[in-house]
Amino acid sequence: MIVYFPHIPKTGGSTLRQGFYKAFGFKKCIKVWHTDFGGDVKPANFVDLSAKEFEGISVVFGHLNMSQFLMNTYTRSEFEKGNVRILTSVRDPIERIISLYNYISLYKKHPKHKSVKSTSPIDFIMEQPANFSFHFLKPKVKSTLDDIYGIMDIFPIEKSIHQLTIFFARNYNIEIGHLEVKNKSINLTNGEKVICLDDIPRDALENLQKKHSIDLELYHRSFDNCQ
Repeated sequence: MIVYFPHIPKTGGSTLRQGFYKAFGFKKCIKVWHTDFGGDVKPANFVDLSAKEFEGISVVFGHLNMSQFLMNTYTRSEFEKGNVRILTSVRDPIERIISLYNYISLYKKHPKHKSVKSTSPIDFIMEQPANFSFHFLKPKVKSTLDDIYGIMDIFPIEKSIHQLTIFFARNYNIEIGHLEVKNKSINLTNGEKVICLDDIPRDALENLQKKHSIDLELYHRSFDNCQ
C-alpha cells in the first residue's frame, strides 16, 4: 500500500510531512518538488520513475497533482488495484493565495521572487488561476467534487494535524507525536508587513469568491470529514 499526499502549495504540507517521516522514515518517502530545494524528483519527471524505484517506498509526497500521479505507469497500476491510499489538506482558497504571495515575496531564494516582488499584491492575488486546488486534485478533466472525495480523504488545514494523527493511529497503529508548525511566511518577515484578508477591497474579495467558488466548496466540505 502506497500513501500519496498531493501537497497543494500553502496548505500546511511542510508541517504534515514531518508526520510521514516519523511514521515511515525519510528514505521511504519519495519527495516530489524541485530538486534544488531538497526534492527527489521534479513533478514533471515523476512520470519517468520505473517500478524498481518504488521498491521499499511507503509514501509519495509533494507538489504532484493527481493527474501527474496517474501518468506514471506503476502508480497508476497500483491505484487501479486499490493499493493507493490518498489524503491531503486544503485551505480557504483566498487565504491560500494570500499566503502564497507573502511566501514568494519574502523568500528571496524563490525562483519567482523578483517578478512577484515587482507585482502589486492585489494584482498577483486577482490573477491567480481559478479553483487551483480543485484542478490539482481531480483525476480526470471532467471530474467533480464527488469524484475527488470518492478517492481521497481531505481535511481542512485547521484540523489537518489532528486528522493525520488519527490516520496513522487507525491505519498503522503508529503514534506520530508532536509536529512543529511550519509557517514559513511568518518566519521570513523580519519586520516586513505581510498581506492579510483585511487588505483586500470588498469588491475584489467578492470577485475572488466567485472566481474560486469550487475551491471554497471543496474547503467547506472538508470539515465534514473531521473527527
